[in-house]
Amino acid sequence: FSSPHLKPPELPSFSGIFEQWSTFYQMFNSLIHSNDKLPVILKFHYLRSSLVGKASALIRNIEFTEQNYKVALQVLIDKYENKRLIIQNLVANLFDLGTTCSCRKKEKTTAKGIESMFNKINQSLQSLDALKVDTKSWDPIILHLITANFDSLTLADWENTQSSKEVANKEEILKKKKKRLRVLESLERHQPLNPE
Repeated sequence: FSSPHLKPPELPSFSGIFEQWSTFYQMFNSLIHSNDKLPVILKFHYLRSSLVGKASALIRNIEFTEQNYKVALQVLIDKYENKRLIIQNLVANLFDLGTTCSCRKKEKTTAKGIESMFNKINQSLQSLDALKVDTKSWDPIILHLITANFDSLTLADWENTQSSKEVANKEEILKKKKKRLRVLESLERHQPLNPE
């Protein structure tokens, strides 16, 4: 920001989703809040312009003055710096796979559905790991959450790939599902656009 010719950094927006707070705040803190070359009122402007939805409403009535910047930031920290709620929401994301992914047990499993489900699982587990939650023994739970959302053909394919009676670990599950994802993508590419 020291040069007037530099474009200001692109900040992610924050809508009030607890599990996204840490990422947003770390970025905001390093690019804006900790930047001593920025005037305080400009920091407040960046804060307000990067908030949407519930998060924006939380500070909407705080007067836009230099003195109120720290007040507004503290209101957000007090609301969203809540490790317990962040962890609860991340675990809820895992258990809500069937309602939030386009992968459903009663429907045909698609490449998009599997990719969406695995992205959500990976993001939730990585975030839990970053919060120092030990997920090493969660493999049976993750396996159940995944297979509960498979259609009968995908479930049969999964069972046929199991060579042992032991519970697969997360890495094995991800490896096998990446393979299934490639197969589904290939099949979907070769299907007619408007099957009769």
